[in-house]
Amino acid sequence: MSYILGIDQGGTKTAAAVMDEGGKILGIATRRGAYYPTDGMVSAFTKIKEAVEEVIAQAGITREQIGTAIAGITGIDWQGDEEKVTEELKKILEISDLHAYNDAVIALYCVEEGEGDMVLCAGTGMNAAVRDGEESYFVFGDYIEESMQGGSALARRSIRRVFDAKIGLGPDTKLTELFLQFSGEISVDGLLRRYMMEPGFSGEIRFLVPDILKTAQEGDPVAKVLVEEYAGRMAEYIYVGLERVPRQKKKKTAVLAGSVFKGEENLLTSQVIRQVKVKKENVDVILADCDPVIGACRMGMERKNGKEADNK
Repeated sequence: MSYILGIDQGGTKTAAAVMDEGGKILGIATRRGAYYPTDGMVSAFTKIKEAVEEVIAQAGITREQIGTAIAGITGIDWQGDEEKVTEELKKILEISDLHAYNDAVIALYCVEEGEGDMVLCAGTGMNAAVRDGEESYFVFGDYIEESMQGGSALARRSIRRVFDAKIGLGPDTKLTELFLQFSGEISVDGLLRRYMMEPGFSGEIRFLVPDILKTAQEGDPVAKVLVEEYAGRMAEYIYVGLERVPRQKKKKTAVLAGSVFKGEENLLTSQVIRQVKVKKENVDVILADCDPVIGACRMGMERKNGKEADNK
């Protein structure tokens, strides 16, 4: 029996998983995340090697039993990156049938019934990928504006509403108390000073995203409009992404993946789904049903089955 190795490396987490031929996950191992364009390949891919070695041990198999490996790697954004990263990982992991893609691509496979036509991934940042051919993918990457970079951007938009309210550019909002409690400041003046002057604070506020969404869900008018506007722009990325899908079928599938969309009553998720359906009735918008590293394994399974069919 040969096994499938899935790899997912983002800025926050590196994960590796092993799947058997029946689709059962035999183990998952994690390490800290990395971004190889700035951290360097050696540093970033050492974390991958450590996670792979651990998950192989968990699964009780040997490296030689890995038949196919799929890696989703953040930072694969430019022409030639896939080949460069694929070759480097083949050497480091000593696996010949290994293929590396941008980490958004593996999230296309985070749906139980086959693959999605496109995926919108929103966590700390945001990316999207479209399957525009049998083995061809278009990744949005840096085409996505900074003001839409996932939870980080939503948090920055939210704190700006607090500052607008302070100077009279907008109405009062419960977001003010939310940010004051998080920061430990007693005034918006102090909050503004910390936001502008303290290195790292503007990044830390992304952890408030679940509370920002809850504030909107509870009816705060400012937060609610903010989330609706943000969802509308997300929906536009889905519109244009699906236009790139070449397959003609009755319904196309858009997948929502990442921590920003999690939660049973997530207003952002429901708004994105609603706004997509208003414009494109022939689209199913569904939430990812697994972590991206499992999507990498599923992608590997499809590749393995396709190779076996070709060889028959």
